[in-house]
Amino acid sequence: MPYKYAYLLLGLVLVVTIIGFWPTYFSIIDDVPFAFHAHAFTATAWIILVGFQSWSIHHGARVLHRKVGIFSLLLFPLLIASFVMIINVSASRFLKGDSQFLQQFGPIIGYIMVTATSAYLVLFVQALRHRRNVYLHAGYMLATPFMLSGPIFGRVLNQYVPSFQIEGPAELHKIMDAIVISDMMAVALASFLYLRNRKHGTPFLVVAALLLAQIGGIYLLDEALWLRELFTSYGQLSQEATVGTGFVLGALVAWLGWTKPFEPQGLLSSRQ
Repeated sequence: MPYKYAYLLLGLVLVVTIIGFWPTYFSIIDDVPFAFHAHAFTATAWIILVGFQSWSIHHGARVLHRKVGIFSLLLFPLLIASFVMIINVSASRFLKGDSQFLQQFGPIIGYIMVTATSAYLVLFVQALRHRRNVYLHAGYMLATPFMLSGPIFGRVLNQYVPSFQIEGPAELHKIMDAIVISDMMAVALASFLYLRNRKHGTPFLVVAALLLAQIGGIYLLDEALWLRELFTSYGQLSQEATVGTGFVLGALVAWLGWTKPFEPQGLLSSRQ
């Protein structure tokens, strides 16, 4: 089985997540919006699920692996809905003007969340469709947490690395700088995994491209007036409708991936 020790790395990601989000979520857990709870629960559950699936298949627990895989079909729509909830909170506060950071970077945060959500949709549907190819299935599933590298590792940089620490409003850009650096580290790791095994490394090439698109947007769209106008228009939409749309889209992708598996060429030939 490929990626034998991936579950250990995902365990490390989970620890870093707790460290990174401790000041802004875990230490003030009673005072944050419900959207943050929903996203924290589903995103953390997803990291645990991917790590557990890596552990179970490498320890011969195939039946358990399949059962937990079915659970991913239920979790995924909730995860996508929670991404939309975070976009909604950002857009709402952008419109209210009660956050200097979101006034400056709100539309870019929206872009980052949209690219991350789109990436999850692409990667998960491919993981399901290629579930009969162990390399591609594992690769696409393991690629999903890469899209969380910016928010997770970026927070650690902002908190513990002096050159990224924020001393005042004039240094809010360091948040975006930390996200970019974290994304670049994820691109480097994804590129390494692809070059290590090009035959089966397509999932990591895909996630590297998606991360580069995210990084490019952070710099190229920073002052785009049309993006601010689009984010403003989005913030005026019904939050129930947007979250519901996200849930339905996640469910549709899960259904499509499960019901339309990719048939290996050899298996196709044997059926003809």
